[in-house]
Amino acid sequence: MTQVKQWLLLDPMDTLFFRGSDPMVSGENHDARTIFPPMPSTLRGAIRTAILEQRGIRPKDFVCDGGPDSEIRASFPFLGTPETPGFDVCGPIFHSELSDQGSDWFIPAPSYWFAKLPLDSDEDSDSQSEVLRKGREASDDLTTQGALNDGTRIDVTVARTSPKEIGELGLCGSVKDPSWLMEPIQGDPKSLAGCWTTLKSFDELRHKNSGCLVLRGCIGPMTAGEPALVRLSTLAASEHRVGIAIGADTRKVRSGYLYATTHVRLRQGFKLAIGLSQELIPTYLDPKGILKLGGEQRTAGYELVSQDPSFTKVQSDWIMSLNPSPTSLLEKKGWEGNPRVSGAIIRMAGWDMKERFHKRVTAYFPAGTVVNVDPHEEAPFGFIRI
Repeated sequence: MTQVKQWLLLDPMDTLFFRGSDPMVSGENHDARTIFPPMPSTLRGAIRTAILEQRGIRPKDFVCDGGPDSEIRASFPFLGTPETPGFDVCGPIFHSELSDQGSDWFIPAPSYWFAKLPLDSDEDSDSQSEVLRKGREASDDLTTQGALNDGTRIDVTVARTSPKEIGELGLCGSVKDPSWLMEPIQGDPKSLAGCWTTLKSFDELRHKNSGCLVLRGCIGPMTAGEPALVRLSTLAASEHRVGIAIGADTRKVRSGYLYATTHVRLRQGFKLAIGLSQELIPTYLDPKGILKLGGEQRTAGYELVSQDPSFTKVQSDWIMSLNPSPTSLLEKKGWEGNPRVSGAIIRMAGWDMKERFHKRVTAYFPAGTVVNVDPHEEAPFGFIRI
């Protein structure tokens, strides 16, 4: 991918809330959908807001008709315009400090990894219900659930493009060139889309059709550099909140309006890490500071990473996204017909406060999406070769 110039660590001071694009209308839906990890556009907006605040640029001078004035454009070209930022953001990924054992990085598990996780099996259904019941009574149900199978070894099978022999059979389907599990494991393996894994795991499974990972539900006993697999609940806990509605014009409480949201709290020892396509520190941003992140004006401290994550460069025909990427990106590259494996499509919209009208719905492939491309083509920013 285009080289990441700088990595920032984000350390939230409290819970975070990243609302989806579902409308909240009285009598229809009182639950606000939460998107976590946050979208790159959300992170980019938080960074640009911090730049304006730290460099004394008035927001109205930046978003005025015709765009920023010539002095702002000349001094801070990477700010871009309100519609088109001058830099990109990839991630977030997770960074962990494992007490005295060192640190580690967690990135999305490639969607073309398939495995049968313990809690997916029929024989574990009773124990899973018991864990969830106990979890509701405990202060931290996700940790209790994850500890059930901590340290379990998971057999992973990697999907590959169709062999030439299969193509000669004349099989056809909804996609031109599907990916196959040539030697599937027993049972009903499912894609590991939505799970997270360590960088060491890539070294274990790179250029292999199968391998073995350690499923961790608790980070405590984990060894730095271990080829581990975790669910998102191992990295962050969800907290349900009930709030009130505020009138847009009066900023007063609206009578009879209640809504429920799901906030996210990072587990102890974890931070978010985001990559920048341009060097923003120290010209645009201070080396350390605070930025507003997500809904309800939540704050997070940030700092420049002292040691960047090490992505081993390989000559491979598979690339993987570290963050949600627009489906239109593949169309621009001419890759929409290429073999790919991904989780469920994310659709985002919202309200344009400047135009006072709805935004167009944009579809995104989730983090961990893998696409088969020519090994000589440059991977877009936010993608790595695996």
